[in-house]
Amino acid sequence: MAETTQPSPLFRVVGQEPDTPQANPQQYAQAIALIQVGLSTVWQQFIISLAHWFTMLSTGTVFILCLWTPDPNTRQLIMLGGYSLFILAANYLVISSRRK
Repeated sequence: MAETTQPSPLFRVVGQEPDTPQANPQQYAQAIALIQVGLSTVWQQFIISLAHWFTMLSTGTVFILCLWTPDPNTRQLIMLGGYSLFILAANYLVISSRRK
């Protein structure tokens, strides 16, 4: 007895992908080279963004320290000002070293 398979009434075929021809090794090598170039640029941008995080984090520490001292006395204001100047100088050195 030969049975014929009928498609299920619950599912229907919307479309089929056409058969793609097999790529040769040269095409694979080119595709891998393109992927490597793309990933290297993403990696370089990630490293650059990490370098900019120093500025964000150091400036954020100044902001947080100023918020944590709600009623500062004279000595605390002088210390916060000195720390702020230190952070400004450190960020200036980091940013100027990037431009060279």
